[in-house]
Amino acid sequence: MEKVYKISSVKNPKVDADHDAYCNEFDGREVIGANMMGIRDFDKPKMLYFTADFLSIPDSDFPFTDVSFPIISNRMFSILKNVKQFDFDIIPVCMLDDSFIGNQFDRKDKLNEEVPSNYNYLALQFKSCEDVFDYSNSDFTKSLIFPEKVGTIKRLVLKVPKDGFKPVFKIKEAMEYAFVSEKAKQALELNNIKGCAFEEIETLT
Repeated sequence: MEKVYKISSVKNPKVDADHDAYCNEFDGREVIGANMMGIRDFDKPKMLYFTADFLSIPDSDFPFTDVSFPIISNRMFSILKNVKQFDFDIIPVCMLDDSFIGNQFDRKDKLNEEVPSNYNYLALQFKSCEDVFDYSNSDFTKSLIFPEKVGTIKRLVLKVPKDGFKPVFKIKEAMEYAFVSEKAKQALELNNIKGCAFEEIETLT
């Protein structure tokens, strides 16, 4: 039986703040989370800037941030793509050192060259959802607002597709989660990818 795991980021214990990195304010900041969690196209910013603790960055490949969508290292992204293709879109990410004293940007919103920066991250948007939620064996309640949709999930069971799980994917029944296949988990661990926590999810054929 092929295994699958829910993947999440783990806060770096070296960091005193609540998160490893915080997304800078910009026009559209209030809706970027909802747009990135969905699979539809939208007008993306050319770059996302995060203010980060550089004791954690670049030590973590999956930093614990204040946004609801995955921020991962370019190396982690490359490893996942090499396992098997999946549908995605990205926004480049620039991490800025939170120890810098002064203005990060000038009056024309151009980044101050003196600010220590790290461009080795990206924001990941999934462009499709996998139809693997097992309605017969999962234990869940229906949404109070949309009764035709899944609400609270007490027991999550996924069906193994004939061609196997994609290396990383989402399901429409729980858009807040990201899942990885067993092969993807093994590849991440083999390459010493840091900052990831894995929770095995029950599967049935």
